[in-house]
Amino acid sequence: MFRFFPGLILIQAIAIAMMMFVVDISQPLAWFKVGGVLAVITLTVSFWFDALAKQLGKDAVATLNQQYAKERERIKVNAEREKSRVVQASEKKHAREAAKVQSRANMKVGASLSGAVGFGVLMLITEFITLGMLTLFTAGGAMSGYLLRGKQMNQRQLKVINHK
Repeated sequence: MFRFFPGLILIQAIAIAMMMFVVDISQPLAWFKVGGVLAVITLTVSFWFDALAKQLGKDAVATLNQQYAKERERIKVNAEREKSRVVQASEKKHAREAAKVQSRANMKVGASLSGAVGFGVLMLITEFITLGMLTLFTAGGAMSGYLLRGKQMNQRQLKVINHK
């Protein structure tokens, strides 16, 4: 409000100077005429300055809204990027853990099947043909079932990855 005050004083000074040259001050009602004209000019200029101030305020608010919108958008984009990084890191960690567990399980199954095959060969060598053949066929069936299950798990994982 007070930043336009010097402008109002300047307008009044100009109006008074104009009225001094135009109006004869010796008349009794001359000061009322000058005061009325000055009041009209002052009110007009004050409304004009008020409109200017409101427009400046609206422009400042619009600029701040635009800046805040850009900031919000930047924060959202950064949050999405961080979220995708965390999800990818989590998926990689999960895949590494699954691979470790799978390799340990494969090693255990392979060792037990190798032991069964060794036992079956030992039975064949020591002439327990029926028991040796039974052991070898059981170990072969277990190995084929284990391989089939591994193939099915790999196909399921590929379907899940392709759907993402």
